Amino acid sequence: METLVDRVLSLEQEADALMERARLEAQELERNAERDIAAFQEEMAEEMARRLDAFRAEAEAEFKKALEQAEAELNASVQSMEGIAESAIQKQVQRCVSRFREW
Repeated sequence: METLVDRVLSLEQEADALMERARLEAQELERNAERDIAAFQEEMAEEMARRLDAFRAEAEAEFKKALEQAEAELNASVQSMEGIAESAIQKQVQRCVSRFREW
């Protein structure tokens, strides 16, 4: 026949075993959570790098397009100025000089 003391000791041992299992499960959960957090952080860092690369590529493409447009406008202006005959330029210079002499 089992005595009351034996039953209490048996219950304490069961409780200790349950507590130990719970502690081990908690440690395992903590390790899993840390692993999941690290994986999430890595995923977010990769996503941020992808977005940054996409933004950089888009900005560079827009800059290149704007630069090409500005160069085209500059070249068109230079060509239009080069198309002005030397005689027309001299005529305008003489008109300016004449105006200044009239003052």
